[in-house]
Amino acid sequence: MENENTYTPFSNDLKVFISYASEDKELAMKLFSDLKKHNNITPWLDSESIIVGQNWKNMIINEIKNSSYFLALLSSSSITKNGFVQKELKIALDYLEEYSQNEIFIIPVRLDECDPTDERIKNIHWVDLFQSYQDGLNKILQAIQLKAHNDNYEQTSDQSFNICIGCIKNKGNSIVCKYCGYDENNTFYHPSHLKPRKILNKRYMIGKVIGQGAFGITYIGLDKVLLKKVAIKEYFPSTFGTRDFNRLTVTCYDGDAKNYYKKGLKSFIGESKLIAKFSKNPYIQRSR
Repeated sequence: MENENTYTPFSNDLKVFISYASEDKELAMKLFSDLKKHNNITPWLDSESIIVGQNWKNMIINEIKNSSYFLALLSSSSITKNGFVQKELKIALDYLEEYSQNEIFIIPVRLDECDPTDERIKNIHWVDLFQSYQDGLNKILQAIQLKAHNDNYEQTSDQSFNICIGCIKNKGNSIVCKYCGYDENNTFYHPSHLKPRKILNKRYMIGKVIGQGAFGITYIGLDKVLLKKVAIKEYFPSTFGTRDFNRLTVTCYDGDAKNYYKKGLKSFIGESKLIAKFSKNPYIQRSR
């Protein structure tokens, strides 16, 4: 199956500045690594992002102002020490005044049971990483992807036909995709396949077929909520059934074929549920 983090179809990456105290560098590095796994998120960490010879103070100030989000890692160390980490937070809080009240810019992330003293931080709902790192990370990603969804919802709805169904990249108004060379107008689509650009469950857009076996068809697709390239596997045993002229409804053949079809469908659903149980296992690569 296609890795869910392989590609995001739109080019507007979300830059995330990570502010931390030196005592919390290990956790900051872990957060940086986990955010980096998402292709539409570009995390920024001074130790990883500043190039030798650059003016680090100017770089930090510029990156804060050019970022979509400011992750303030708060700990007993960071809120009590004097240093540039305090200046980073002050710059971010001052910059926050340029945002509307409903917009998210600063995401306070508590690393322990610390109590921030700045009233402006106290008024922002924070997330705790020390109770459950994975739950905290998921909440951070939820806030970040919410902005991505809001920013791109209109673009996704109005420009669906600008998405290449061959690679799920934004090809613009070009007929032939400049990324993969796919020509939608000069491609034969087999009548047994779902129609390209068909929207399933008001969320998934069907792309080209990337695989087919005796019991199913796999399509490349677009998750219009998460804005991710996905693989969509359809149960379609051509030996036991056929697709109607509308290219959506599947009709089983009579006799034993119907029983075999139902038995296979039960196994297909069972396999999907089994895979879903492992979706949160940190030792298994997630796919969608």
